[in-house]
Amino acid sequence: MADLDGNTEQKQKEYYTDTPQTAPNFFLKGSHQYDWGLQNRLAHIFNPESGRTIMLAFDHGYFMGPTTGLERVDQTILPLEPYCDCLMLTRGIQRSIIPASTQKAIALRASGGTSMVSTVDEWEG
Repeated sequence: MADLDGNTEQKQKEYYTDTPQTAPNFFLKGSHQYDWGLQNRLAHIFNPESGRTIMLAFDHGYFMGPTTGLERVDQTILPLEPYCDCLMLTRGIQRSIIPASTQKAIALRASGGTSMVSTVDEWEG
């Protein structure tokens, strides 16, 4: 047995039977029953002290088409990164603009297809 290798004298083992096992509580309301993996991901998105998050969403170009103000994400959005908890973006922006060294949570838009909105004139026409 592994615990007997190299050990010639028997020691009394401590199984801590007098101490009840405890599970740590999760800080996010309604999430205490989630498995470790989901709690771990939520802990990256939500602030443990407040239970709140600031999510910076700039994935609009994916489903709305070109969006004014999002032409240069490196100039308009990236300076705001230190002030948020989570970035909601598309794969293209993540790969081309966001530094790989970022420690922020990422909510990546992953959809089966685009749904660019048309103008009202095209709907009526």
